[in-house]
Amino acid sequence: MLRENPMFLAAVEKVRQEVGDDDNVRFRFNVSEDNTDLLMEATLDWKTEESVSAFLLTKMPVYRVFNKQMQYRALGEEKGPVSHPLKCLLIDASTQGVTRVLTDKGKKLELQDIHSAAEEIRNINEILSKAEQFEPQIFEFDGQNDSLNLLRRKLEETWDVVHFVGHGFCRRGVLDRDDFACLFLPGRLGPVELPIGDIGGWLSAAKTKFLFLNSCQSKDRGMISSLAEKGVPAVLGYRWNVLDESAMKFAESFYKRLVSEEGPLCLDTAFKYAQTTFRNRLIQQGYSPADDPTWAIAEFTKSATFGLRPGEDNVHFGKF
Repeated sequence: MLRENPMFLAAVEKVRQEVGDDDNVRFRFNVSEDNTDLLMEATLDWKTEESVSAFLLTKMPVYRVFNKQMQYRALGEEKGPVSHPLKCLLIDASTQGVTRVLTDKGKKLELQDIHSAAEEIRNINEILSKAEQFEPQIFEFDGQNDSLNLLRRKLEETWDVVHFVGHGFCRRGVLDRDDFACLFLPGRLGPVELPIGDIGGWLSAAKTKFLFLNSCQSKDRGMISSLAEKGVPAVLGYRWNVLDESAMKFAESFYKRLVSEEGPLCLDTAFKYAQTTFRNRLIQQGYSPADDPTWAIAEFTKSATFGLRPGEDNVHFGKF
């Protein structure tokens, strides 16, 4: 799992350059009140289904909470009656080709086609269509018109839930304000970058209560803070790169559990269910949970609904 973490790899490479000898490189993982080792569970090679109960990641929803006054509460945590059906926008933004965005090493980023994107959108549309409380709508780009304006105009409508399938990218700066994060949309001449702050503003105007970013690096610091600053109260995504098929299966499990709720919708419960189901499936198929850590690198972030003092509205990420 650590080999798939770009931040970890960058740190390793920096150490190697400074030391110049791998034999003298050692790593120590410190665990404190502010830094847990929950994710390290995914590296353990436990292959028995009985052992799943020993994993904290499968016993409770692990998510981050940020303190910021939001105009709208997260899905399932609204005050008072909720109007139904809930409008859901399913966005297929799969694209491929060389982008204008540069990686940390100064090279242009090249995107591969997401072959499972159309199937994922169809499957989630089918899941939500069977639930009375949801009204899904599929949004696709025609490849001819301005993708940015097409999506902006679509988000001028009200959308309670937005599910995005596509590519994401984060480049960290020395300071938080220097971070760059974006999503990519299919354009006439190749991928078009959409700064995360822009779509965050559009989603806030659309009164979106939950965003599922089914894309790589969609829970990086730059994306989280930008979306929170713009007023998106709940986001689910991945810490780093994820396999297309795995992301699709995780999303399907999440929505199946979400629509099965008889009472108020609970994003936390659906997230926990998707994690546990994905991991159990690996074990049942004879694999180790470490063979595909999608269940562990998924992360759910939402705004706090309690504990805010008057005037306290700065984004602050709480403990796991």
